[in-house]
Amino acid sequence: MLMVLSAQPTVHAQSPPQNSAISSSCEESDVRRVFKRVNTRKASGPDSICGRVLKACADQLAPVFTDIFNLSLMLSTVPSSFKRSTIPKKPRPSGLTDYRPVAFTSVVMKCFEKLVRDLINSSLPASMDPLQFAYRHNRFTDDTIAHLLHTTLTHLDKGMATSSSTIIVKFADDTVVMDLISDNDKRAYLEEIKHLENWCQGNNLLLNVSKTKELIVDCSKKQERHYQPVRINGTTVERVDSFRYLGVHILQDLSWSRHTNSLPKKARQHLYHLRCLRNFRLPFK
Repeated sequence: MLMVLSAQPTVHAQSPPQNSAISSSCEESDVRRVFKRVNTRKASGPDSICGRVLKACADQLAPVFTDIFNLSLMLSTVPSSFKRSTIPKKPRPSGLTDYRPVAFTSVVMKCFEKLVRDLINSSLPASMDPLQFAYRHNRFTDDTIAHLLHTTLTHLDKGMATSSSTIIVKFADDTVVMDLISDNDKRAYLEEIKHLENWCQGNNLLLNVSKTKELIVDCSKKQERHYQPVRINGTTVERVDSFRYLGVHILQDLSWSRHTNSLPKKARQHLYHLRCLRNFRLPFK
């Protein structure tokens, strides 16, 4: 039997540590390169600076924004105009957690994020965890999902762990703890979850229990076994028969029925929007 815990750590609301400024700085050539690679078809942010302007005027704008970016890095402060967003994450938001400020932020801010990402990646050691798939060269969400499902099916086919019985798969803030349970022994699984919880607390992160789900994959034909639910920070984690991970619906029986059914529905929604655009007589380009 396999137990899977999907968690999403978020930044804890407290004062940032002192001396947290990035020691490196942006080069004008790097800023120019990022501006010239801007996708001009994507919508502009709340500041109305479109990508076409940044791409066409990259040579003229690069020196100005290089100074702005380096000053932001030195002061460890992001300009407020770069962080504005008017797009809610949910149709009827009830709190600040329902908003996603990175949804339609400024195009300039997205370029800045790419530069900071490159600065951070250049300072990472070569011994970085290979199961961290986000922000790595030639690593994508497909690799994360393929590795997760392959490891799960291998465990279930052989009835035993092929390497370590507990595996943690990470993609940015989406973390999965997976453990093969033998002889009803959950100690290693619970210890790994407790270790993840303590690590998050020590690194200014907070596990979002409302988005954390536990899924049990048990293909045996024996009598159904009951396990005590997992608790994180005193809150019980919801146990589900399916959850959505990086856009893919993972079911308790590892079938693809729900995911394949969702794809035609999404396609019909896109076709509806395209028909609306055609009725408005908008140009195709």
